[in-house]
Amino acid sequence: MTEEKKKVVKKVVKKKVEEAPPPEEIQQALEEVEVKQEEVIPDVPSEPESEPEYPDEEEINKFELLHEFEKKTEDYLNNFDDLVENRARCRSMYLKLLNPLRESIVALLLRYIQNDLPRDDYLYQHIKCCDETPEPLNREDFEAHYKEVHKQANKGIELLEEPIIKDYHRAVKMYLARGVVSNVELMFKLRRLLRKTNTVLLEQ
Repeated sequence: MTEEKKKVVKKVVKKKVEEAPPPEEIQQALEEVEVKQEEVIPDVPSEPESEPEYPDEEEINKFELLHEFEKKTEDYLNNFDDLVENRARCRSMYLKLLNPLRESIVALLLRYIQNDLPRDDYLYQHIKCCDETPEPLNREDFEAHYKEVHKQANKGIELLEEPIIKDYHRAVKMYLARGVVSNVELMFKLRRLLRKTNTVLLEQ
């Protein structure tokens, strides 16, 4: 390179250096570019973590209700023979207690297994009370008969089994009102209980 060319190059470099902005301005410009890039590029939202799946509360409650009622039915069924063991002592009072319970059991069974429940299990006339009623009575006739013949005579008599029978009857009515599911085990126990109750109501 000739001396002439070297002088020209030095002048160009010197001019470029003189025209260049000071380092502070360069740094500020870089920061502004970074800020603009952040404004232009939107934040990509991270995918939310998937919620764990829990059983519906109503689903849990209806099966808890079923389990609780099935347990009550099993306990009552296991104790039934003992509960009615002394029925000969005051038969009409036992019939007065058992017949409304029987009707509730029939209503519950018909809700779930109407086509599989033998007609003999829910006959309309199904109560034999005493020698004054040789033919089976329906509910209305039995109520009238009890009021006329037995109500006064049974005044003051307390059955130790009455609270247990009434407590289970409340459970049946509660399940009639709130229960929405059944299973084979419950239906089997209720059918056994109905047949046992029918036997008590029809014997004489």
